[in-house]
Amino acid sequence: MRVIAGKYRGKCLVAPKNDSVRPTTDRIKETVFNILQPYTLSSKVLDLFAGSGALGLEALSRGAEFADFVDVSEGSLFFVRQNLKGVDEKTYKVTKSDYRAFLNSCDKKYDLIFIDPPYKGDMGHNAVNTVIELDLLNECGMIVFEHATEDEFKICDKRYNQRTKKMGNTTAEFIEKL
Repeated sequence: MRVIAGKYRGKCLVAPKNDSVRPTTDRIKETVFNILQPYTLSSKVLDLFAGSGALGLEALSRGAEFADFVDVSEGSLFFVRQNLKGVDEKTYKVTKSDYRAFLNSCDKKYDLIFIDPPYKGDMGHNAVNTVIELDLLNECGMIVFEHATEDEFKICDKRYNQRTKKMGNTTAEFIEKL
């Protein structure tokens, strides 16, 4: 696992050897960021359920202005901090928090929000709905919600446009605020 492009291109990323974190593969990350290219430059990013921090770090590498990395697991945050070594500390913040608590106390809006929770359960659905309900996405911003392909998700809010990209066992929902 590595940073695909940009300032930190080629930087090797670490993640736990067990299945406590399911890092986004390089192939999927490349596909996702090819779609996100216009959204990363100078953006404010939230990497919710950060895991190893690979998505937020890729965004920083490609020109994002700032990234918040949020995860409830201290083990995951250890890997996020390891992967952020050598990255300008003024460009990110790492927070240990449950996603609900973080979103409910959030006092800013983002241009790009990654929601890549554990595939079992409904945390991802709940997180997307909370982001929309609390209006945490800037106009023309994008939510990228990764989930298991067999798990359907459809946004019903007319203020958002949804594009679905299936990639094997993983599906990415690109939810743009109009």
